[in-house]
Amino acid sequence: MRIKDLKKAGFYLKRIAKDPFSRQSRMALKRYAGEALSLVYEKIRGLDFTMVYQCDSNEHNNNYSKSPKKVLKRIFNGIDFSVPHSLMDMGCGKGYVMACASEYAFEHVGGLEYTKELCDICRKNMEILKKDQIEIYNCDAKEFEGYGNYDIFYFCNPFDETILSVVAKKILDAHKGSKCWIYYLNPHQEERQRAITDAGFQLISVIEDKDEKYFTINVYEG
Repeated sequence: MRIKDLKKAGFYLKRIAKDPFSRQSRMALKRYAGEALSLVYEKIRGLDFTMVYQCDSNEHNNNYSKSPKKVLKRIFNGIDFSVPHSLMDMGCGKGYVMACASEYAFEHVGGLEYTKELCDICRKNMEILKKDQIEIYNCDAKEFEGYGNYDIFYFCNPFDETILSVVAKKILDAHKGSKCWIYYLNPHQEERQRAITDAGFQLISVIEDKDEKYFTINVYEG
């Protein structure tokens, strides 16, 4: 484990320590205990999903942290698979979202990641899990030309509104005459919400988490 990743994990724990008796903090500590067990399990299998990753390759990129399975289940269980759908994880990091999505009836599952080191970890995880059908792209989201091959896009705050505004517009332009959806986790930054709606998407629902505010999901349709 890298020292800067351990420091980032420590930062999250310090945030809880500021208000340790709130419901938010108690639920987070319970979740972290489970994540600690996941780390041990992953280490045994040679996997690497759970540990946070401190990105430093681009000032517009956010750090990697694994999306909780409960969040992903809320999303995937609510999708109508009687019609075909394909999922793209924007800023796929180490690939946990794609690994979970591959258990559902998506026609295609793909992920886009800017940081090469994270992309390498992701590919190793998929190889161990024998998820050969998953498509992984190591490139700049602003330059990617394959958005039309997917109709559902998952965002876990992968980058700031500067990039998001360009990417959201590019996704919408690739779906003229067809629908597409953005599921955005932790949408509390108003600038990022505006970047999506200004591109032409409409907020159609909010999936709230009663225990942890950071796991609210905004659903946009374009």
